Amino acid sequence: MIRKVLFWTVAAILTGILVYAFFELRRGNIQKVDIIQAVPTDAAILVITHDLTGFIREEMSRNKIWQELGDMNKIGEFQKTLNVLDSLILDDKEIAALYKGKDVSFSIHKSGRNGFDYILYYQMENKGNDKQILSFIQDKLPDGSTLSNRRYNEIRVYDADFPGKKKGFSFTFSHGLFLLSRSSILLEEAIRQIETNHGVADEPGFREVARTAGRNVEGNIFLDYKTIPGIVSGLFNDRYSGWVEDFVHFANWSEMDVNIRPDAVLLNGFTYSGTGMEDFLSIILKHQPQRLDIEAVIPENMVGFFALGLDDFPKFKRDYVEHLEIHGSGRTYLRELKTLNEKYKIDVDKIFLPLMDRQVALVLTDVRNFDWDENAYVVCNTKSRSLAEEKLLEFLGIIAEKEGVALSSLIVSRPVNNDVNYTFYQIPVPFLPGKLFGKMFSGINSKYCAFYENYMIFGNSIPALSKYIHANQLGNSLSSDLDFAQFSEYLASRSNLYFYLNIPASGKLLERFLKKDLFEKYEEQKDQFSKFQAFAYQITSENDMAYNNIILKYSPDMRDEAQTVWESRLENPVLTKPRLVTNHYTGEKEIFVQDEGNNIYLLNNSGRILWKQKIDGLIMGDVYQVDYYKNGKLQLMFNTREQLHVMDRNGNYIERYPVTLRSPATNGMALFDYEKNRNYRIAVAGEDRGIYLYDKSGSLVKGWNITKTEGRVKMALKHFRVGTMDYIVFADHFTTYILNRRGESRVKASKHFPVAKNANIVLESNTTGIKPRLALTDSLGRVHFIYFDGTVETVDLGIFGGGHYFEYSDLDGSGRREYIFVDGGELKVFSHDGSRKISRSFKSDITSAPVIYQFSYGNKKIGLVSGERSELYLVNNDGSLYKGFPLLGSTPFSIGVINKTTSKFNLIVGSDENFLYNYSVQ
Repeated sequence: MIRKVLFWTVAAILTGILVYAFFELRRGNIQKVDIIQAVPTDAAILVITHDLTGFIREEMSRNKIWQELGDMNKIGEFQKTLNVLDSLILDDKEIAALYKGKDVSFSIHKSGRNGFDYILYYQMENKGNDKQILSFIQDKLPDGSTLSNRRYNEIRVYDADFPGKKKGFSFTFSHGLFLLSRSSILLEEAIRQIETNHGVADEPGFREVARTAGRNVEGNIFLDYKTIPGIVSGLFNDRYSGWVEDFVHFANWSEMDVNIRPDAVLLNGFTYSGTGMEDFLSIILKHQPQRLDIEAVIPENMVGFFALGLDDFPKFKRDYVEHLEIHGSGRTYLRELKTLNEKYKIDVDKIFLPLMDRQVALVLTDVRNFDWDENAYVVCNTKSRSLAEEKLLEFLGIIAEKEGVALSSLIVSRPVNNDVNYTFYQIPVPFLPGKLFGKMFSGINSKYCAFYENYMIFGNSIPALSKYIHANQLGNSLSSDLDFAQFSEYLASRSNLYFYLNIPASGKLLERFLKKDLFEKYEEQKDQFSKFQAFAYQITSENDMAYNNIILKYSPDMRDEAQTVWESRLENPVLTKPRLVTNHYTGEKEIFVQDEGNNIYLLNNSGRILWKQKIDGLIMGDVYQVDYYKNGKLQLMFNTREQLHVMDRNGNYIERYPVTLRSPATNGMALFDYEKNRNYRIAVAGEDRGIYLYDKSGSLVKGWNITKTEGRVKMALKHFRVGTMDYIVFADHFTTYILNRRGESRVKASKHFPVAKNANIVLESNTTGIKPRLALTDSLGRVHFIYFDGTVETVDLGIFGGGHYFEYSDLDGSGRREYIFVDGGELKVFSHDGSRKISRSFKSDITSAPVIYQFSYGNKKIGLVSGERSELYLVNNDGSLYKGFPLLGSTPFSIGVINKTTSKFNLIVGSDENFLYNYSVQ
C-alpha cells in the first residue's frame, strides 16, 4: 500500500514538472517550419539573402550597377524602400539583433495577367519576436495609417493601409515565420501552403539544385522554368509573349549563387532538367561543351547573338524533333519540313547537318534603323568550306530543276568593298536555317548565303551579306575587341549555349520585342542603360546537370566609344560628304547627301528618307542654307558643274531655279552675306577663267570688275573681314588673289609661288603678338604667310608631295596654332616653333582634306578619311586615335549634335555599300 502511494506521488510530481516545463518552454520557443515549406508552389523566383541589412549596406552601396539603377524610376523607388528599411532596422537595436546574419527570403509570383508580386519571409528565433516585430511596425507606420487584424485559417493577419492611394501591405506570424506581402491574397496562399504536405522542397528538380547552393555568397536565387515564363511573357508584346511562354519546356529548376562586384553582378549555379526529351536542356546535356570561336567572325558592332555549341548536329536534330513531338508544339514546323523534303525528294537534314562543325549562331548587327531581316544573320561553322559549297550547289541544282529555272540564276558573283569577289547564293527555300537548326532560328528568312573562310553565313540580301563580310575584312570582330575580351574573362571558355546582348546598342531590338509602355519607360532611362556594357547567359553541360553563368557588366566608358545609332540605305553608294542642315520648323538637324546616281536626299535625324530627287550632276563644294525670302524659312543652295540650285526643304525648286551658269564651274560656290542682311552674293569660278558673282536670284551682280584669272580656280573663294575691311581671297596654280567687294585687287603679295594643288587659305587674325595674315602652302609644302600690307613670310617644315593637304589650327587651346599636314598616308603636326608634335602613318592614303572638330575648349580632333580602305579616323590632339576608331565609311564626314534632347555628338558618314551611317561619339 505504501509503495503504491509512493509510486503515484512520485508520478504526480514528475508529471507536474513535465507539464510545467512544457508550458514554460512554449512561452519562449515556437514550433518552427522551414521557410521553403511556406513558399507557394507557383513561385517563379525564390531569393534567399543570408544577411539582408549587411547586403544592402555593404554590397549594394559599393556596386556601381545598383547605384546607376537608382536613377531609374521604379527601381529607384524600390531602392529607397530597402534603404529606409535598413535605416529603420539599424535604429532599433532589438530588431537589428533579430535580423543580423539571418536569412531573409523573397518569393516572386505572377499576379493578374501581366503583373507580379512578392512575399517576404523571416524565420523567428522565439515567440517573443512576433511582439517585437509587431511593435516595431506599429511604431514606424506613417501618420494617418491604419493597422487592422483579422483571422484567416485560425491565423491572425494584419493589414496596414496607408493614407491616400499608396498601396499598403499585409503580414502575419505563423509557425515561427514572419510573412509580409503587398498582396493579401498571396499572403493567404502562403498560410495555406504551410498546412499542406507537398511544397516546393518536395519537387525533385528543386531538391537537386538546392544541394548545389553555395552558403558563403551574398545570396541564392532559385528559378522555376515552369512558372517564370508566365511572368516574363508579360514584358513582351503580343507577337512574342507566346514565344516566351514556350520556355516552360526549357528546363526544370535552377539555382544561382549571387556574387556582387563593384562593376558587375555575377550569377553562377546549376540547372536541372529531366532525363527524357521533355526539356530542351536535356538535349543540350547530351553534347560536350564546345569552344565557341565563332566570335572571330561576329562584327564588333553587333547588338547580340545566340550560339549553340554541339558535337553532333544530326543527333541534336533527332532529339529536338522528339522534344517537339512530345509537347505537340511543333506541328507547323514539322509539317513544313516534311513538305520541303517530299516536294524535292530530298532530306535537307542529311544534306547539311553532317557538314556543321561544333557551332551555329544567330547574330544581330546594328538594327537601329531598317528592318530585322537586313541585320539578322545565321552563321554556321563548317567542317569543310569546299564540301559545304558542293552540297549547297547540289541542293540548289535539285530545286532549280524542279522549279524550271537555271542554276546560274541563283548564283551571283560580286566584289565586296571593290576588292575580292565573293559568291552569293540565292536560297529559294524560305527560312532554311530554322528548318535546319530549330525554331529558335525560324525568325530569319535568310534569302541568300555566302562563305567567309570556313563559315557559311545566311542573310536576307546581298548588300546585308556584303556589309557583314566587309566588317570581317576590316578585322572588326568581337575577338579583336578589348572591351569584349575583358568581359569574357567572367565566362567559361567552353559552353553549349551562349546568349550575349550589347545593352547600349539594343534599343531597336528591345522596341521590337517589348510592350510599348515598357519600351517607353526604357527610352526615358536610356542614358542610364547606356552605361551597362553587356548581359550574357552561358550554359555548359556538366554530368547530368547544366552549369550556368549570368553576367551583367557596368562600364560607363562605353558611352565614350563611337557606336552606330542607325544605318540608312540609299539607292546607290554615297558620293558626297553628308551635310547637317537645320529644320526651320523644329530646330532639329537633318542630313542632306548625294549618291553616285546623282540622287540627292534629305533624311531626318532618325535616318528616315524624307525625299529623294535626281539632279544634273555632282555637287561641287559645300551646301548652304539660305533664308531666301527673309521669313525664317530656309532653303538649300549648291552648284553642279552646269547649274546653281536652290530648293526648299521639301525638295522643290524656288522660282527661276535651277539657273544655268555663265560658264561651267571649276569650283564649289562661295556664299557671302557681307552685312548679315540676307542679301546674298554667290561666287563661282568658270572654266573660261572668269570669276562670276551672282545675286540670290541667279542674276550677275553689276559693278563686279574682276578680269579673268591666269589659271583655272579650283578652290572655293573665301570672304574675310579684318577690322573694317572686307577681303575676298582665292588662288589659281600660281597667283593668290586678294580682292575687295567690287572684285578689284586690294592687296598684292610681294612674292609669287606655285600654289599647292589642294591649297587651303586660312586667316589668322587673333593671335597675340602676330598681325593678321593669310596662311597657305606651295607645291612643296612650304607655308607662306601673306600679310595685308603685301609682305610674304615663309616657313619651311620639310618637303611634302604636290597633293598634300594643309590646315592651320590651335589644337590644344594654347593660343598658338599648329601646322597640320596630310601627305599620302602620313599625318604630321608641327608646333608654332617648328618642332614636330605628331607623326602618324596610316595603311593607305588619306583621300580628302583633314577637318578639325572642336568638342570643347582645348579639345580639338582631326578627322581623316581613307576612301581606299573605307575607314574613318579621329585623331586626338596628342596623336592617338580616339576610342572606337577607325570606323567604317568612305566619304568625308560631319560631326554635330543632331538631336536637341541630348548633348551627344553624332558622326554622319556615307559608304560605298549604299549605306549612310550615324555613329554616336561622346
